[in-house]
Formats: sequence, C-alpha cells, structure tokens
Amino acid sequence: MARFLRDLDDPAYPKHAVHLHGKYDDPIERIALTETGYTELYRNNALFKNFVWTVAATKHLLFLGFGFTDTDFTNILRDCARDLNGIGLHHFALVGLRPEENDGQMRTLLNDRYLVDPIFYNVVINADGQPNHDEFVGIINAISVALGMPEPAPALGFPVAPAPAVPVGPDDERRAEELNQRLLRRIDPGGNGV
Repeated sequence: MARFLRDLDDPAYPKHAVHLHGKYDDPIERIALTETGYTELYRNNALFKNFVWTVAATKHLLFLGFGFTDTDFTNILRDCARDLNGIGLHHFALVGLRPEENDGQMRTLLNDRYLVDPIFYNVVINADGQPNHDEFVGIINAISVALGMPEPAPALGFPVAPAPAVPVGPDDERRAEELNQRLLRRIDPGGNGV
C-alpha cells in the first residue's frame, strides 16, 4: 500500500489494480472472505483504513460493479466525505437502476454520503426474474471507444447482447454529454504526468 501511494503519480509506475480484499493466488489467511477476515482488515488494520481514506481523499475514483452495500468499505468513504466537508463531488460510479428505484433519491444519497456522482444505467428484469445488466457493458465499451482504447471482447461464457435503444429527450442528452465531459476531464485532465 505504501509503495502504491508513493509511486502512484510517477509516469513510469505501471498502472494496475489494487486488490483490497486479496486475490485468488494470495495465501488464504490474506484474503478477506469471512466476517473474521473483514474484521481483521477493516477494524484491526489502521493502515488499510488510512490507505482507503487517503486514496478517496486525494484521487478521483471510478466505481464499477460496486453497489455501495458493503458497509465496512462505505463507512470509510463516508468518513472521508465528512472530513472533506464541502469540497464537492469527487468520484464517479456506474450504478444500475432497477425500474422500481428512484434515481433522484439514489443520486442524492451517493452525492451527499460518498461524494460520488452516479452514472445510471437501466437494469432490466428478464422474463425469468433475473436482472440484466447489458447496458453496463455498453457504457464500458463506449467509454473505451471514447478514450481511443480497443473495445474489449465479451468474457467467455457471458454472451453480450447490444444494449436496447432507449428513447431519450433533450435533457437526457444534455445530462449525458455533461457527465461524459466531466468523466473524461477527470480521467484525462491533460498536462504533464497524466
């Protein structure tokens, strides 16, 4: 964690994922899978909590596939937001919105509690009652294309259908373009060392 924080802004330091709860090839005692593992990581490891707080306070984060329901992790984000009182939105999250959910309430909660500006996509409920997140894949691919990166192939075993066309009005298009520009400015603000 210390090396990651120290070298994060060095252009020569390769970008990589940080596996907060461990990864598949770590020794089992170093992976947070159980309540005991979570307690050890979130309650007994001040370095870990300080690491998450520091990254959340000093960097712009993009949350993908995170539902903000892991209270151990979100408590750190909430403490950070309280400590940074009033600095404005700091992070983005791609958030699935089910038909019965209120986007205004969810946006307010994420803005106020975690300094996160959500980018919503529609979660469709299939005929079998299972949630369908195809729009998530479409947005990730669109971001990849906008950044000039090759479009990733779908993961094996998970067929990806194109996102259904959703009727949008002028306000939706304006908000989408505004969010797109804010996201791109945060990902690539320009200048040296970016």
